[in-house]
Amino acid sequence: MGGRSAATGGKRHHRRWEAPTRRVLLCLLLVLLAACAKTPAPAATPAAPATAATPPATAALTGPQATAGAAVAAAFARPAPSAVSTSASGIAGTSGTPTVATATSDEFATVVRVLDGATIEVRLADGRLETVRYLGIALPDGSSIGASPACYAAEATARNRALVEAKQVRLERDVSDRDRTERPVRYVWVTGDDGATRMANVELVRGGDAAAAVLPPDVKYQQLFL
Repeated sequence: MGGRSAATGGKRHHRRWEAPTRRVLLCLLLVLLAACAKTPAPAATPAAPATAATPPATAALTGPQATAGAAVAAAFARPAPSAVSTSASGIAGTSGTPTVATATSDEFATVVRVLDGATIEVRLADGRLETVRYLGIALPDGSSIGASPACYAAEATARNRALVEAKQVRLERDVSDRDRTERPVRYVWVTGDDGATRMANVELVRGGDAAAAVLPPDVKYQQLFL
């Protein structure tokens, strides 16, 4: 009996210490789990941004090189088209709407000599000399008003000289390029002392120094010669 009582007492004593030990271990486990949950994950290291290749620096042109570059740019620059007058003495049509010449086939030249009321000699930009015949007009012989051809021709030449001689002009092509004598046929635009740009062909007709002679296929400005 005495031995059984001692064994029973030992079991009770062991159970009394076993329960607190389990509680302590459980608490420690919970603390460890909480600590792990609060520990932040290591942040990913951002990739280094790609560095764009730096283009090689271009050396600025100076001195003779800069001057040559400017000359080339100027040679290829296209001149701006001249303004067209809308005044009664300009080239406006009967409705008062300005007629603007297209610049797709224009040439710029200096009038060297006036040959008659409808023909001029010009020097082109490349240095060539050309004898240019006006489009859309003819020189009457004056017989209808009793004037001699020489007198009428002299007046037309003088008027043409006053319009274009020694001036810069713009030569505009219609459909035809040259006449039967291989002269270029053009509309001749000139800027007057008042700053207005006019077509010399039309001015000669309006002043009575030439007659309108608009013939197909060159009819771009037919209404201006009426």
